[in-house]
Formats: sequence, structure tokens, C-alpha cells
Amino acid sequence: MNKKILTTVIALTILLTLTVRAEDVLTDSSNEASKQVLLAIRVSGRAVTGSNRFLNKPIWNLGEALGESGFNFVFGYDPGKSEPSAITEESPMSTLMATGLDENYLALFGMTSADIDPALVNVPLHEVAVVAGPAGEMAALPSVSEVGATVRSRIASNAPVSLEKWLQAKGVAKFHCFSDGTSSVTIRLKGLIPDAIYSAWGVYSFDSDGDGLGDRVGGVPLGGVPNILVASEDGTAAFSRALNFCPAAEPRLKYLTVAFHSDANINGAVPDQALLGFPGGTLAHAALSFPINVIPAQQP
Repeated sequence: MNKKILTTVIALTILLTLTVRAEDVLTDSSNEASKQVLLAIRVSGRAVTGSNRFLNKPIWNLGEALGESGFNFVFGYDPGKSEPSAITEESPMSTLMATGLDENYLALFGMTSADIDPALVNVPLHEVAVVAGPAGEMAALPSVSEVGATVRSRIASNAPVSLEKWLQAKGVAKFHCFSDGTSSVTIRLKGLIPDAIYSAWGVYSFDSDGDGLGDRVGGVPLGGVPNILVASEDGTAAFSRALNFCPAAEPRLKYLTVAFHSDANINGAVPDQALLGFPGGTLAHAALSFPINVIPAQQP
């Protein structure tokens, strides 16, 4: 066999092997195609400024004992002040988004703002410190475009985030519920902060006092960990997961939230680490939400 024919045979063998493996993968992952789709759900997501909060107002009634409860997780930078300003309908679109604390959220953990390092508060989102040392030391890092290759840095696109930019975030979540009680979800997002880290959560109601009514909400990783999204350079991202329930049959699931992590880090299976001194609003910030089992809030 001459060299040319041998090369052709080897190439065809490799192609056939790759084709067979691809077919095996398709066969192994075709369980979803073999299930009967009982329900298809499409939910539009919206930019938020907290958990069930938009411009300091409730978005939905969560039912049970929860009502219109929620928390603010982004604020307006107030230069020279120890506290940021609240983001409201009167806030200019040029307002620089910053970290801050919601006392109502801290109260869930038996804490107040006095328990939190003031250096974590009223910091523009693009200047939030990140883990930069072997012992967990945190520091605000320079742009990669300003330093050498071996210097720890932030991505070049790390830029100030205005309220106008924050409110550009939007998305669509599509669910397919199957005959065996499971479902799949695909979330497509745009208008995100370029090259930033986000995570996807299901926000559930929990009965903390045993009276049978949900009186507290908590975030659960959507489809399990890792529940991470990384926005592209143009601010788009997609997220797909298999779920072990159908959202329409799970009334405890109130809404989905996509959280922005200003410290370029995540916290495993919890949205934030409040008891370690890093509550929501300091390093993690609800950015978009998708209503599931809620009704519109009563607006004044």
C-alpha cells in the first residue's frame, strides 16, 4: 500500500471513529427526546435591583406569609460618604452602581450593618476587591491592560457600571416539562456586564416557624452546582440545565434570579456568605429575575 492510500485510509478511520463516538453521545443524551413533553413554558426576565425589588419597590406578591417581601442588593455610589444612596425612580441613569447593605436582609441572620466591614460598603461595582492572596486577602486589582503578565489583574473590560447599563439586562427562560415529572430549562440573556461572572438560582419559599406557610425565601442553585454563567464580550450568555421537577408543579419556587458577582467569585451552593461578613449587596447582587409562581405587586 503506497503512502498516499495509507494516509487516506487512516484519515477515513479517524473520521469513522469520531462519527461513531458522536452517535454514541447523541444516543446517550437522547433521553429528553424520548420523553413526552407535557408542558412548554416561556418566561421573560427583567432587570432588578434586588431580590423582588426594582428601584426600591416590590415587584411581585409572593403569597403565603411572604407578601411583597424583598431586599435591595445594588445601590448608588455616593462619593465621600460612608453609605451609598438608594436606587429609586428619581435616580439619574448616570448613577454609578455600588455595593451596600439592606438592614432587613441582615436581620434574617441576626445582624446589623455594624457587623459588616465598612470598607465593603459604597464601593463602585467595578472597584470591588477580589481574592488576591494565598490567605484569602482581598484587594482591588488594576486592569490587565495596565500591568505586566505576572501581575494579578482584572479583565480589561472591567468598567464603571451605570444605572442605565444595569437596567439593560434582559432574558428569556424556556422550560419543557416531561411526563416523568422532570424538566429542562434554557435561559438566554443579553445586556449583561461584558466578561462578568453570574450565577443562576431558584428562589424558594421556606416555612421557618412550622405553621405550614412559607415565611422566608432562599436561593437554591438552579439545576445544581456549578450554576455559573460567564457573559461574553458583547454581554450575552446562555444557561441550560436538567431539573428534577416541573416549575408549574412546584409552588414553592417563586422566581428565578441571575446574580452578578462583583468580586469575580462565587460561593458554591449559597448565593452569599452573610455570616462570614459578606452578605448580599457587598459581593453578590441580584441582576435579573424571572417570575414563576407570583402575582404582580400592588403599586401605590
